[in-house]
Amino acid sequence: MENKHKLDNNCKITYILYGVFLIYPLQSLIKVGILSTDIKFFEIVSNIEIGYSIEFYAFWFLFLLLVYIGIKGDLKNIEIFEDEEKLKKLKKSTLPYKLFITLNIIGMLSVVLFTKDKQLLIPSILLIYTSILMHYAKESYIKSYLFDRKLNYLEKISGEEHNDSNIDTKKWRYKIWYDNKEKIKVSDRILNIIADIFSIIFYGIFFAASGLVLGTILWGYILIINIFKLIEDVFSLYTTIDGVCTGVYEHRKRHNTYYDVVVTD
Repeated sequence: MENKHKLDNNCKITYILYGVFLIYPLQSLIKVGILSTDIKFFEIVSNIEIGYSIEFYAFWFLFLLLVYIGIKGDLKNIEIFEDEEKLKKLKKSTLPYKLFITLNIIGMLSVVLFTKDKQLLIPSILLIYTSILMHYAKESYIKSYLFDRKLNYLEKISGEEHNDSNIDTKKWRYKIWYDNKEKIKVSDRILNIIADIFSIIFYGIFFAASGLVLGTILWGYILIINIFKLIEDVFSLYTTIDGVCTGVYEHRKRHNTYYDVVVTD
């Protein structure tokens, strides 16, 4: 389930990034008079400060690459098996995202040709690439619950379909804030705490240095997530689960061996 939460966060990040890059074509259309600032929303959009420097574009390309690597890394932890029904569901669920990619390609080509705005070329590529990344993130997220071991186990023993894709798992996660706590030794938490602190400092620098409104929103979102994670690790806000062990899976990565223990409550 941890992969599902990570992939869900990656989906949200791609949505925010798409909103950032969507500002460029909207401002271009406002400049040529297609969109009117008489409408309050477009007036706000026209006043948003955005960057056009090569360094700015290079940074966002690098950031998108890091998001892609993060999604790919989480996807490796999901064991995909042949199941025609689940694969059909996967294709059906991701079809709107594939159509959205096509819409973005056609839309951005049309806007660039119509406005003849040369500054829009690179932002158009960023916007199209982000729409592709949105599809990849959503597809990976759907795989995380379609091929979830616990759900598949429940389906086998009950003969009924179980789908938690629409369940608000965020509320379930934060039950640790008021349920009985399971104390973990500081020595077992110290590396996580150090990593959390470095992450907060890293994203905090970007948050403080960002002069762009939408950039501030993105870094602020990531910063808040890491602050909550630090609170959990510092105060040992963990709980245990009682259930039946339904599987133990071994994974080998270079010189390290990991085990996934599946407990069904």
